[in-house]
Amino acid sequence: MLLRHVHTSAALGRALSRSLTTLAVASALTVAGACAKAPAPPPATPADVASPAPAPAPAANPTAPAAPAANPTVAPAPQPTAPAPVASPAEPDDKTLERTPGLTPPHATVIAKAPVAKAGLAGTPGDSPAMGATDEAALVKVFVFSDFQCPVCRRAVEPLKKLVRAHPEVQVVFKQHPLAMHARAMPAARAAMAAFTLGKFWEMHDRLFDAQGQLDDATFEAHAQAIGFDLAAFKAALGEDPVNGAIAKRIAYDTAQADALELGGTPAFVINGEKNMGWGSYLGIESQVVRA
Repeated sequence: MLLRHVHTSAALGRALSRSLTTLAVASALTVAGACAKAPAPPPATPADVASPAPAPAPAANPTAPAAPAANPTVAPAPQPTAPAPVASPAEPDDKTLERTPGLTPPHATVIAKAPVAKAGLAGTPGDSPAMGATDEAALVKVFVFSDFQCPVCRRAVEPLKKLVRAHPEVQVVFKQHPLAMHARAMPAARAAMAAFTLGKFWEMHDRLFDAQGQLDDATFEAHAQAIGFDLAAFKAALGEDPVNGAIAKRIAYDTAQADALELGGTPAFVINGEKNMGWGSYLGIESQVVRA
């Protein structure tokens, strides 16, 4: 088991599957050369201008090429040089990433299509927010069952974004698992899903984890305005029936999936069918993705 720290409330179980391939990109740079100028002739003297010399007799061998100059004195023109490569910004170290949710820009929200409903599970399955590869292109799927009030889940925010940057074949799918022990986890999950319906889940996700100690309704609305949502549209999505509304039913189904898989705490990960509880390190989850 490669992941260790965890918020608990049950056990482990079974899951989803797929495979991995890596892509490679190559590039080349060609530098053009330059031609050196021929030596200039010596300047004319006054005698040359007043009395032009008679035309020289025809050469004995008109087809013979003229002998080259023994020592050309003109230096060749300098060769152009390739522009220096622009260095990409350095990736923050893993400990800094764990401490600072929202440090790097959010990825675009990708839609992971709703699963087929499983008999016996509460709620209604729906599309899930994802980042990275699309459903069709993903070779590795990482399902993250998370709780916005869980301090350990907070540590995984930036490393998961780094995982997607490093492995374009990976899709990370977010699943809601608000634990009953966290009083504001459910309202935060609903705020995140309201943002998903408006097209910017990860922007809200990062803000909720960054301000994890402020999960009140007024802060949710402030986040919505900062992201650029129409506040009335956000409040309408958030104001759905907390039990029978579409958002509430999606969250209920995600939670029922976690229970069926016996994922009793957060964060929990299912990577191409292999389950792991808790968060260990970026290198730990990356090594599992490479093996998947």
